[in-house]
Amino acid sequence: MSFHLKEVEGLCPSLTIDKKGGILLFCNEDGNQLNYYDLNSNQLIHQFNSLNNISTLTFHNDKFYCSNNGSILSIFDKRNLSKELQQVIFEKPPISNSSLVEGEEEDVDFNEINSIDFNENGKGCVCNDNGTLYLFNENDFKIIKKVNLHTNIAMGVKFRPNHNNEVISVGLDQIYNHYSFKNNKLVTKCDLTKIFKQPQQSNQIVNPPFIYSLDVNRKDTKSVIGLGNGNILLFPLSGNNQNLKLYHLAHSYIINHLEFVGDNQFISCGLDGYIKLWNENSLTASWSCKKESKISCAKCYTKDSIVVAYENHIEQIKF
Repeated sequence: MSFHLKEVEGLCPSLTIDKKGGILLFCNEDGNQLNYYDLNSNQLIHQFNSLNNISTLTFHNDKFYCSNNGSILSIFDKRNLSKELQQVIFEKPPISNSSLVEGEEEDVDFNEINSIDFNENGKGCVCNDNGTLYLFNENDFKIIKKVNLHTNIAMGVKFRPNHNNEVISVGLDQIYNHYSFKNNKLVTKCDLTKIFKQPQQSNQIVNPPFIYSLDVNRKDTKSVIGLGNGNILLFPLSGNNQNLKLYHLAHSYIINHLEFVGDNQFISCGLDGYIKLWNENSLTASWSCKKESKISCAKCYTKDSIVVAYENHIEQIKF
């Protein structure tokens, strides 16, 4: 059963889905309200207003994780989202300015968490605005390691499925990193400024190849990244960046979501409003759809559908 959810104010910055439980969680444009939607009954069940500056949401096992107020990760039991179980503070939030005149708004620079991922060995990893990756224990939520891999905002981090101590990270410094926490060193690094030396299209000049999105397939053989200039790059996880594949101008603007829907298929969403399905063996999209001018975030729900957030509504689209 598909759905069209209109109880959304503005552009939803983040959403996540518990596929087994049929739960959709999303936040409002201001990042201060969580909305609990039952996909089985197509009903908005509850709204929570206990958090501020929400940036990233994800389900994992029996818990729900929500980054808020910069580099703070709040953990909830997904059966009772009204009660916070634990907080992990990766970086202390900025100190409030007590000298502000009454009525004056405070300009606080929150160092937001932009991506969360987990491996099968009870470890989690986050990346944030200052380019830092944090490895932590899922059981006691203690921070194990901290490494700064990017000189600009780190936009995405993913564990390799069959290499639990290795992650892929990407950022607005145009760097793709393959890092080993076990050996405390880079396995491989790719600088996209060396690939895209001379922009040929006007949109590439306005939107450099900053990396906005990332995914790794379950077979642990490939990773895919989406760029600000509308290009997609497919990387082999063999450490040989010479064999990467370029999907030239897959979108006309920033690609803010990529997700594998099989070992050799992935779906892309962009700020140009397009959703596209790609096969590894073809540089032409096998399916595409455009319903609105801008997609703020998205998440695959079933093997042939994706939940997409537009301005003022969220919709399930089949592909």
